[in-house]
Amino acid sequence: MELLMELMPPTSLQKFRISRYISASFPDWLMSIGNYLPNVVLMEMFDLPNCNSFPPLAQLPPNLRVLTLGGMESLEEWNTTHSIGEDELMFRELEEVNIYDCPKLRIKPHLPRAASWSIKGSDNVLISWAESVSHNDAPSSTPVGVSTNLTVENEEVPLHQWRLLHHLPAISDLHIERCCDLTSSQEISWALGPLQSLRLESLVQSELPGWVGELSSLQQLVITHCRNLEELPDIMSQLKQLQTLAVVMCDSFRQLPLWLGELTSIEKLRIRLCPAITTLPNSIQQLTNLQELEILGCRKLEQWCEAEENKPKLAHIEQTFPPAADDPHYGGPCCERK
Repeated sequence: MELLMELMPPTSLQKFRISRYISASFPDWLMSIGNYLPNVVLMEMFDLPNCNSFPPLAQLPPNLRVLTLGGMESLEEWNTTHSIGEDELMFRELEEVNIYDCPKLRIKPHLPRAASWSIKGSDNVLISWAESVSHNDAPSSTPVGVSTNLTVENEEVPLHQWRLLHHLPAISDLHIERCCDLTSSQEISWALGPLQSLRLESLVQSELPGWVGELSSLQQLVITHCRNLEELPDIMSQLKQLQTLAVVMCDSFRQLPLWLGELTSIEKLRIRLCPAITTLPNSIQQLTNLQELEILGCRKLEQWCEAEENKPKLAHIEQTFPPAADDPHYGGPCCERK
């Protein structure tokens, strides 16, 4: 710590990174870094296992755009107290917050606004607030056009306890990876109402949670590396706004449902490396807005597409099956429209 006290950077510094610092606390200049380094736009602090303190929100650089906290196993709280109305003025430039491997960290009492949040291996960040949540507890003055992208990875806390969701304005893009319990609640479903894009990755479940079919605003759904997933739940037939559906590297996925034809807004359908899928449902002829059909690494499905009796079912599609030179599973071009 004594050495760090003497190493205060110049005030013109724009990118600040610190790692492998073994002390439990920081010098005064770092705890008030916004006063000493007001021009910093990127701040990364990682691999600090003994650190138990972090500058309060009000002391961070005012032009900060990207904040990353990682590998801070001893950090328990980030103080985000601000004065009434101050939140509208502070950190208008903040774009991205990344928190990973901070298992004890809680954010209190307010959640800073940022366009993109990434939470990995930091369960307590998801449950930082009280259990009782109503619609009135959500951000009350979300500016028009403001939305949030959220990535949650490698978390053990059940989805119905992700109280962080109630404090993010208009979540439009959600990426869930390697999370074992996706049971929801009425409050969580309400928080996910504005969702337009959902990516589910590396899940161990054999079924998708029912709440996916309740996302009435969803336009894009990507399901990837879900090795045990066998089929899509029937409730997903309600996704009338869905424009893109991708199923990638789902080894156990057997077939697309007959009700797929009810999702008439679909423009892009992508199936990659799903060897158990051998046919497309006849209802694919009902997808009159389908412009792009991509099939890659599904040899039997490609053969089905190439069969003369099936080509009329796909005649309305601007089909694309791009080859991948480094993909040993690629079976060659098929179903190219003449």
